[in-house]
Amino acid sequence: MEDLRTTPQFLNILAAEANHFVTVSITLSDDEKNDFENELSAAFVSDSFSDTVNAWNAERRRVHTETIEEHVMPHGAKWTREWLREEVEDLLARRCGESLREVSSSM
Repeated sequence: MEDLRTTPQFLNILAAEANHFVTVSITLSDDEKNDFENELSAAFVSDSFSDTVNAWNAERRRVHTETIEEHVMPHGAKWTREWLREEVEDLLARRCGESLREVSSSM
């Protein structure tokens, strides 16, 4: 991610995507996603032991998984994509400003 953030390459990739040459997907690895799901479930499951508690814990895990898959991951990917685009645009604007200052100071 850092490599994409410090070069204009991501803007080129987005341009290629706009022309239907490539498709950009932002995802977490299975391990990272599982760790996230486990941490979220650990915050909400009950420590008690009974059939009712186990059933509720299973339902909580199902809801967490569904929420992550259908809401958190798609919105997180969209946010990350836009954040990265903005970062690269800001980087290029700073570089252009520095170049203009160098040119104007040398005149």
